[in-house]
Amino acid sequence: MKKLLLLISALNVLSISAQTQSTLVACYGLNGNATDAVNAINGTTVGTSASNDRFSNASGALNFSGSSSSFVRIPNSSKLKANAMTISLWARPSSTVGSQYIIFTKNSASSNFEAYSIVAGSNGKFVGVVGSAGNVVNVNSTTSYTTGVWYHLALSFSSSGTSLYVNGTAEGTTTLSVGVDYDTTGVILGGSNLSFNLPYAGLIDNMRIYNGVLSATEINQIYTNDAACGAVPTGIKTNGELSETANIFPNPAHDIISVSLDSGAPFRYSVCDLTGKTMLSGKSDHAGNSEILISDLARGVYFITIESGNHHLVKKLIKE
Repeated sequence: MKKLLLLISALNVLSISAQTQSTLVACYGLNGNATDAVNAINGTTVGTSASNDRFSNASGALNFSGSSSSFVRIPNSSKLKANAMTISLWARPSSTVGSQYIIFTKNSASSNFEAYSIVAGSNGKFVGVVGSAGNVVNVNSTTSYTTGVWYHLALSFSSSGTSLYVNGTAEGTTTLSVGVDYDTTGVILGGSNLSFNLPYAGLIDNMRIYNGVLSATEINQIYTNDAACGAVPTGIKTNGELSETANIFPNPAHDIISVSLDSGAPFRYSVCDLTGKTMLSGKSDHAGNSEILISDLARGVYFITIESGNHHLVKKLIKE
């Protein structure tokens, strides 16, 4: 079988679109639970309830009551505590009273203790907060939020600065950096779950956490084409007319996958991430076999679309 390597001399043509150097380390669909679809860093829901998501899908989002007994606790994990990160989520506040932690992590200090947090502020703006050892940087949105409206929020930070995005647009950016450090507390949704608590009232849906800074283009792609964690993203063909079985081995995989159809028919393929972005594409050899190099893909969940003639199917692919 011919290997589809990143070499001009490869016998099969392989095209690769530009891809993020950031790694998706966690993805929470929040479909009435706090299950992580990427690394199984599963959270625990306390006092929350399932609610319709932004597409009116039943039990597609989590509802937080605004009390200190309504939150999600995600366990302590080094994957969620890097020096450069991007946090993406959807929020629909149901109150404008006071400041409210939508997401909270703690640094090592006893005051100004946010490591990274997104806040629905008392000033009616969203606020991104990043801090280390009691020193914090705040970036504010220009958008004034109202109740009952869904907003896509993304906070990115590194040693180069901090940015807060609302609905795909960077509204608050600073090159000032104080670094970030963490205590052993995990990630909290809906408050801080500490003595100084700012409970959140409203809905949260589809939270993604990346190790690394996404570009403005990538964040806008998530805003415009954000599929549920583990679901087939919008724009990817769903399973349809291809009646035979596609064999993908191994899956999960680290470096190379072997793909074939039972009939031995030739096929085309594309590999897309959870936002629907094409990461790899190519075609099989004439014997209907293909070995696809996936070592350059970030760890996470992808979808491979296999097309033969006018028929197609979609399968989930897990890169370890």
